[in-house]
Amino acid sequence: MTAQRDPKRTQRRILQAAREEFAEHGPAGARVDRVAQRAGVNKRMIYHYFDSKDGLFRAVLAWVLEDAMAEVDLDGGDLARSLELLAQRDDVLRLWVWEALTRDASAPANPAWGTFLDRLGSKLRTADVEEAAGHSLLALLAVAIVPAVLGPLSNRVTGLDPRGEVFRRGQARVIERLIGLFGGGDPESSVAPPPRARRPRVRYRYRWST
Repeated sequence: MTAQRDPKRTQRRILQAAREEFAEHGPAGARVDRVAQRAGVNKRMIYHYFDSKDGLFRAVLAWVLEDAMAEVDLDGGDLARSLELLAQRDDVLRLWVWEALTRDASAPANPAWGTFLDRLGSKLRTADVEEAAGHSLLALLAVAIVPAVLGPLSNRVTGLDPRGEVFRRGQARVIERLIGLFGGGDPESSVAPPPRARRPRVRYRYRWST
């Protein structure tokens, strides 16, 4: 049987099937039976390799993020481009949202997220506001990701189709401005705001009557 002769290939088929299942139904609604059917394996093989449905979800998330890290070019390129590519990874965003909906906010995140976000955040230089680096990255992620996962809200706020070119151009401009504001990118290429015009100082002489 192929599943026994090539464990790595079997695990990959399971992960591919589970990615579709979890993205569509979330961790709570996903069914191991359906994953097994999609992968063409016995359900016992899933428990053999991943222990439980929760273990399978964690493995899928780590696998998808590892693939995304290579695709969004975390080792090169600029932060704006990485965020643009990330927003196009529907599988990553769906799993991200499902995890947020089904996990307590105070619960520790999947370790795979830590690696992904640390490498993404390393592109954002915030040496002058180190304590705010996490909030800066969070703001950038919100601008990049919210339109992809909350399309109707984005349309209502902007009056534009978040999948359209006009919206994407505006989104890219905002991301570039935020990166410049937070200290990322090339400081010399950032567009600095024009200096404020100084008001001429007017000296008033008062003549006191006695």
